[in-house]
This record gives sequence, C-alpha cells and structure tokens, in this order.
Amino acid sequence: MAIQDPTKSSEETEKGQGSLFCLHHDKKLDECVQNVDISNGLAWSSDRKTMYYIDSLTYGVDAFDYNIKTGEIANRRQVIKVPQSDGIPDGMCIDTEDMLWVAIFD
Repeated sequence: MAIQDPTKSSEETEKGQGSLFCLHHDKKLDECVQNVDISNGLAWSSDRKTMYYIDSLTYGVDAFDYNIKTGEIANRRQVIKVPQSDGIPDGMCIDTEDMLWVAIFD
C-alpha cells in the first residue's frame, strides 16, 4: 500500500508500492496484481463470476473475470471512473440485486 505523507496530496503519494494477493485454502499465496497504490475494496457478483476491486488512487472500480474454483482473476477492466473532484473510492459492497455501492472519501 502506498504510504502517504500527511503533508502532501494524494497526487503526490509515491505510487505502485503494493500488490493484491490471493491466499488459497492450502495457504499458498499468489500475487495477482502488482503496482497497487491503496487497495480499498473487494466485492463479487452473485454468480461469483466477476470480482470488483478498488485501488483508490486510480479513482475507479475495476472488474475481473473470477474463477471461484482456482481463485484466479483475468481480463481486468475499469467499470467505473470517479472524477477526482468527487473524491476517492474507498470501499464497496454489492447488494442482493447485484447493485454495486461505492463509498467515496473526501
């Protein structure tokens, strides 16, 4: 995760310091996404075929194809772009109607 100096803006934070990992039942650890700034949200569609992910300083929500049997993710694409003037995506959940709810900081 990016370490933000409280005296600097989010745009000045040194980026790409983190990774997103998958921890399997057998305790095997796989690095799935590199160059992560601030991981701040995971949610899955009700059919478990799509995983949603927030890396806050990208100002968006990405979707991945998700394989529930292997934990593998593929086909990353941005599905929501948040204008920087609106704030920073800071977590999310999905409801029973598969509607994605995204918390916005600041």
